Amino acid sequence: MLKVAYISPIYFANVDISFIHEMRNYCDIHYFPIARPEFKGCAIECPKLEKSGIYKAINIPEMAVLKELIDLDKTKIVVRYERSSRDLSNFKITHQLAKLLKKEHFDVIHFTESLRANEMELLRFRHKSVMSVHDPFSHSYMRSKVVEAYRRLMFKSLSHFIVFNSVQTQDFINFYKLQKKQVFESTLSVYSYLRIYESHQKSRDKYILFIGRIWSHKGLDYLFPAMKLVHRKHPNFKLIIAGGGMYYFDISEYYTYDYFDIRNRYIDDAEQASLIANAECVVCPYIDATQSGVVMSAYAFDKPCIVTNVGGLPDMVGNGEYGLIVPPKNVQALADAICQIIEYPEMQQQFSQKIHTTYTNGQKSWKYIAKNVFDNVYMQIANK
Repeated sequence: MLKVAYISPIYFANVDISFIHEMRNYCDIHYFPIARPEFKGCAIECPKLEKSGIYKAINIPEMAVLKELIDLDKTKIVVRYERSSRDLSNFKITHQLAKLLKKEHFDVIHFTESLRANEMELLRFRHKSVMSVHDPFSHSYMRSKVVEAYRRLMFKSLSHFIVFNSVQTQDFINFYKLQKKQVFESTLSVYSYLRIYESHQKSRDKYILFIGRIWSHKGLDYLFPAMKLVHRKHPNFKLIIAGGGMYYFDISEYYTYDYFDIRNRYIDDAEQASLIANAECVVCPYIDATQSGVVMSAYAFDKPCIVTNVGGLPDMVGNGEYGLIVPPKNVQALADAICQIIEYPEMQQQFSQKIHTTYTNGQKSWKYIAKNVFDNVYMQIANK
């Protein structure tokens, strides 16, 4: 059976666990989540271990909740406590990982982000590598000549790539001067692991939900005034903003309104699952984006999304099949879309049904995605 090493930071675990759970049906997949002290886990809480090292997940209590989804005997957590990428111990951990990968004779090495300076030794496996490209292009707040130069280096060094939205695939190939045969177009599916936290307790509040880290590209400075317009027509509805980060505009006014529930802190998986399951819909008012894990979290509970027409977001909502699309930076359009969701529950139900049909067993299910990746990427690499 084809043997795959899947190496990924724990902040992608919400994607990874759902994917690995299905991929176990096609190959012998071993999972290496990378944990660093600054990471807050999505699906995996960074284990509190004494020092850096490579640890068997089966021996870590925090991992037990995932035992029905992934094979803990084939999962090893790579823990790095040193914050500096130049710290000698980080290079030692990478060397240990490289030795382990060589010893186990993996056929495919699957990365999910560009390698860091202390991980360059892993390029020795580049001839059998594939990288999931979650962001074909850098977010606006990250762009710089140094970042772009490093991305170009990484994309020239590895052999195969998986891009998760059809809108940007060809632009990605052209911009980074890759060959079309190197790049496989796929999609994301629902973050199904969240369902293990699902509670059947219903919320008394009716609310629209924004969830995720606070960044300037998320468009909250347009969503907040849009909710003021919504409140005039629907005073019984709230907006919950759940996620930590530094606000980039003055929000002091909004703390005075009882229909704003601002939770500026880390939101764990159990709270996230409850918030999504009880929401009318989830709003992603981003001003730039590639794709969004928030949408896939919402779809785990068949919740429709309101997204802006940027990056791959329209593709993720099926160009209007699973939610509503509005122009970016448009307060009135956001308000109108929220009101539409509130005022037409039958439309909301249609969106939910289409989400369930497409993402449970359809062409955007993990079952379909895993088989495609196995047939078109893993087997291509193994047969080179």
